[in-house]
Amino acid sequence: VFNRISKEIFLFAIFDGHGGVEVSRFCARHIVKSSKKIKTLSIKTMNWLFNKLSNLLMNFLILKKDKKTQKNNVESGLQPFAGGSKVVDSVGCTGNVVLMV
Repeated sequence: VFNRISKEIFLFAIFDGHGGVEVSRFCARHIVKSSKKIKTLSIKTMNWLFNKLSNLLMNFLILKKDKKTQKNNVESGLQPFAGGSKVVDSVGCTGNVVLMV
């Protein structure tokens, strides 16, 4: 992902999508949308950006439908927030993000 946040701030990101290609695409799409709301660069705004992306991703993972059963992860009985959860462990995404000023 490459996104020009402002005249002086650029965002570069790579998402591995070990939970599937749709997970990395989801993260890429939403980090761009969310970063457009940043007016100034600070630790507070970066925390906001990554917390927003994390919350969006968790909601996406919880509601993601299994292709075979057409049930989402909650309907299938998976506990997304429990330690060692199958949802978090199997459909996550690691991201490397660089901000250049």
